[in-house]
Amino acid sequence: MIHTLSSKINQRKSRLNIYLNNNHKDLKPEKKHQISGAIAEMDNILEILKKHKNKEVHLENNPEDEVFLFRPIHDKGLIHNVKEYVKGLF
Repeated sequence: MIHTLSSKINQRKSRLNIYLNNNHKDLKPEKKHQISGAIAEMDNILEILKKHKNKEVHLENNPEDEVFLFRPIHDKGLIHNVKEYVKGLF
């Protein structure tokens, strides 16, 4: 699930970067700002997903560790929240 979300966000980010670079001179400053903001938000989401995946892997490899700061990704509430958060980016 994390891999799929990360892949889709990376694809969208790549398309926005290409669009921004190819149309930089023709875009209004407001539009440039919106696109740059969307890219920055995607970076934040990708970092959260990366940290979550690292914690999951750590717990799988170290089951004796009791400290686990993130809920497992299979938690339906977390999946729904992430999908709602990124919905506007696609």
